[in-house]
Amino acid sequence: MLDLLREEISGLRQTVSTMEVKVTELTKDNNELRASLLDLQVRSMRDNLILTGIAETPNEDTEEKVKDFLHKEMDIPKDNVEAISFAWSHRLGKVKTFAKATASRGRSSQPRSPRPIIVKFELSKQREMIRRLAPRLRGKPYGISEQFPPVIVDRRRALMPISPPDAVKATEHTYAPSDLHALNNNHRLTTAAATAASNAGILSRRRYIHRGSGHNRHRTLHYPKGTNIPSLWTNSRPHVNTTHRTSNLSNLRSPPPAPLSISFALLNTRSLTNKSPVISELILDNNIDFLLLTETWQQPSDYYALNQATPTNYSYIAKPRSSGRGGGIAVLHKQSLSVTELDLNLPPISFPLPSPLTRPPPSSPDDYAILLDSILSDSLNSMAPWKTITVSFTTSSPWYTSELRTMKQTGRQLERLYKKTHLTVHAEAYKQHISSYRDALLAAKSAHYSTLINSTNRNPRILFSTVKTLLQPPDNNPPSSTDLCNSFLHSFNNKISQINTSLTASITNSFTPPSPDFHPPPP
Repeated sequence: MLDLLREEISGLRQTVSTMEVKVTELTKDNNELRASLLDLQVRSMRDNLILTGIAETPNEDTEEKVKDFLHKEMDIPKDNVEAISFAWSHRLGKVKTFAKATASRGRSSQPRSPRPIIVKFELSKQREMIRRLAPRLRGKPYGISEQFPPVIVDRRRALMPISPPDAVKATEHTYAPSDLHALNNNHRLTTAAATAASNAGILSRRRYIHRGSGHNRHRTLHYPKGTNIPSLWTNSRPHVNTTHRTSNLSNLRSPPPAPLSISFALLNTRSLTNKSPVISELILDNNIDFLLLTETWQQPSDYYALNQATPTNYSYIAKPRSSGRGGGIAVLHKQSLSVTELDLNLPPISFPLPSPLTRPPPSSPDDYAILLDSILSDSLNSMAPWKTITVSFTTSSPWYTSELRTMKQTGRQLERLYKKTHLTVHAEAYKQHISSYRDALLAAKSAHYSTLINSTNRNPRILFSTVKTLLQPPDNNPPSSTDLCNSFLHSFNNKISQINTSLTASITNSFTPPSPDFHPPPP
C-alpha cells in the first residue's frame, strides 16, 4: 500500500513539475504578447494629440474647431493652419449632462465640462510642430498632450506623482504642545554632509558662544493642560529656533557663479523650406544660443518653415525680402535671452587721400565701340534674356506603352520602400512586381513584332528589314580607309577641272579678235 502511494506521489510530482514548466512558458508567451500589443498601441497612437479645454457645442465640426483653436489660441498663421491635414478627429467619451433647475422652463441641459478632442495627423512633422508649440498655452485653460496606452499612463503617474491642488495652498491645522515638540529640530545637517562641506571650503566656522553666557539655557514653556496651539502648515520649511548645539545652515557659503558663455553660429541656408528639421536638430545637438540665418528665401507672410526650424523654448526674429526672390535673414535664439531689434543709421565715412592721382590714358574709338556694344548687349539681355532649352532626343521603343511606364513607376516605389524598411514582405512584393513587369515587357514586345510581321507579309523589303533588326546586330559605321578618301578627293578634283575647262572654252569661243585693217582718223 505504501509503495502504491509513493508511486502516485512521484507521478503527481512529475505532473506538477511539467505543469510548472508549461505555466512558466505560458507566462513568458503572455508577457511577449502583452509587449507586442503595447508596442502596436504605441505605434498606432504616435501621430495623435489630445486637446483639452475646447468648448463643446451640439453638432460641431471638430476639425474646424481644432483649426480655429490653433489659429486663435496658439497664434499660428491661418495659411499654415489650412496646410495641416488631419486623418480624423473626434471627442473622447460620452456626453455627460445634468439637468438644471431651469430645465422645466424650456432650457436644454448643458455639458459639465468639455470633453477632450483627439486628433490624428497625416504627417508626423505637423504633429511634432503643434506639440512643440504647446508652451504657448501656458496660463490658459487649455492643454495639449500625447496619447499613450493606459499601461504607460499608469506608469507615468507612478513615476511622476501629481499633487492635488489643495496641497499647494496653505491650510490651517492645530497641534498640541507634545506634537510641536516632536516636530521641533527635525531638519539637521548630517555628519557626512557637514564633513563634505567643510572639506570643500564652503562651511564657515560658527561663532563661539561661552557656556556661561546664558545663551544655552533652556526655556521651559508652560501651557494650560488640554489647550491646543494653532499653527499654519505650509509646503515651506518652518523656522526652527534651536535651543542646543546644532549645525547652522546659514553659515554655508554660496559657491561662486559660473562664467556665462553664449554660443553663436552663422549659416547660409539658401532656402529654409527644405532644411527646417535639420536646422532644428543642429540647434539642439550643439546647444546653440544664437543661430543667424542668411538667404532664407522666405515670403513676408510665410512662417511655416521658421516654426518648423525653431525648437522648444526658442524664438526667432525674421526679416524676409519685401519683394522679389531670394534674400531674407533670421535670428533663432533661446527665450531665456532677451533680444531687442535696433535700427542702425551709420553715417558715411570720408577721409583725405594724401597721395597724387594720375589721369587715365585717353580711350580709343575701339574702346568706345566695345563699351557701346556691351551696354547694348546688357540692355538687350535684360529685356530679352537668353534662354537655354535642353532638348532630349531619348525616344521610347514603339512597343513601350503607358501601362508599362506605370508598372515601372510602381516598381520604383516598391524598391524605395524596401530600401527604407528592409522588411521581408516588402522584398517579396518588389520581387513579384519585377517578375510581372518582365513578363509584361516580353508580352508587349512579342505582340508588337507579331503585329508588325503580320502587317508586312506582302511587303518583302519591310519584312526582311524587320527580321534583320531582330536577328542581326546593328550596322556599324564604315571603316576608315585612305583609298576611299583619296577616291573622293580625286572625284571632286576632276569635277572642278572639268568645270574650269568648260568655262575657259566658252570664254575663248565668245572672244572676237581685232580687225587687221587700220583706218586712220580723218583730218
